[in-house]
Amino acid sequence: MGKIIIQPYAAMPKDAKQFGENPKDWPFFDKLIEALPQHEWVQVGFGDKPIKGAEQVVTNRKGVIELINKCDTWISVDTWLQHVATLTCKKRGIAIFSRSEPKMFGHPQNINLLKSQMYVQNPYAMWEARNYSAAAFVSVEKVVEALNEILR
Repeated sequence: MGKIIIQPYAAMPKDAKQFGENPKDWPFFDKLIEALPQHEWVQVGFGDKPIKGAEQVVTNRKGVIELINKCDTWISVDTWLQHVATLTCKKRGIAIFSRSEPKMFGHPQNINLLKSQMYVQNPYAMWEARNYSAAAFVSVEKVVEALNEILR
């Protein structure tokens, strides 16, 4: 059993809400937790969308760093958690990408999951304006495989 921090959602700039759903938000965290109930799941960055089966923790950046240091690993969409966990806490984890380029925004010591390069558009374009598509994301099975590799 492992303690796993998750950040399922990336913050959208307020002026980008007009574009609809966030193209970085992996839609399968609930299925992942359902598939692996033996782990302790702690969710940060949930806003008004808590993930069933995860403890929701509201904390500041210092509190998140403390949580990361106490966890076995982390899983995050392409957002600030992967950078803090990797660069500040030196904790290896899983970053899930869809529309942004892991070669630019990922860290080589992590497992950077990208379903297909075909979903990555101009890495310098405004990612918020890209269309949301659940098809752009890796499956739950791929994340389970990556998690098993990290927790070995």
